[in-house]
Amino acid sequence: MHTKTRLKSTIILMITVLCLSVSLAGCGTGTPSTENQRAQSQNTAPKEEDADKSKTKTITYDKFFVKNYMFLNDRNTPEKVAKVLKDQHDDYTDAYATPDGGIIATATEKQLKNKINEGLKERKEFEQTFNKDAKEKHNGYRLQISKDGKTLSLWCDNQVNDKEYLTTLGSIPKINGDLYYLNGGTGPWDMQINLYDCHTGQPTRQYLWSQDPYGKGNGWHNL
Repeated sequence: MHTKTRLKSTIILMITVLCLSVSLAGCGTGTPSTENQRAQSQNTAPKEEDADKSKTKTITYDKFFVKNYMFLNDRNTPEKVAKVLKDQHDDYTDAYATPDGGIIATATEKQLKNKINEGLKERKEFEQTFNKDAKEKHNGYRLQISKDGKTLSLWCDNQVNDKEYLTTLGSIPKINGDLYYLNGGTGPWDMQINLYDCHTGQPTRQYLWSQDPYGKGNGWHNL
């Protein structure tokens, strides 16, 4: 009788140990699996910065714009200018020169938006400063730039040589041209200049600021 009781106790103990072992084995395989899935998810989930870089936009600067407005001095080349742009990590992700002397640059959507906003701000500040100075020195003189940057209107009189006065707008072609390419424009860029008599409001002359590659060259041309 004592032997049967001891055998029964031994069987119960073995069953208990076996059940406990199975239970622990199940827990052991479940927890690491969940942790591994989380780790893999974290490793494969794209970072916000990487996702932003994958959505790059292309900016195609025409060779005439590069030559007239992106060279710091006569010794620079499109390749050197492209390298400068490429090194500006806050503005571009990459840049390289094309065989014809243009430049292809890439930027993230965020970089492109920031550059466009900077250009619009710079143009607005130029217009405000110009008009403030013109108001103090020349009664009735003022400047207005269209939102798309394709038209510039200037009110002045015959006391000032308008072409000489237009030379004070030196940075406007650079600003508007840059905005043209940043917004997806390609090829040579131009801007129409409408002159008005500041006393009568009547139109007097028209010019075209052009990067004409077919003979007229870069600068102001009569219309």
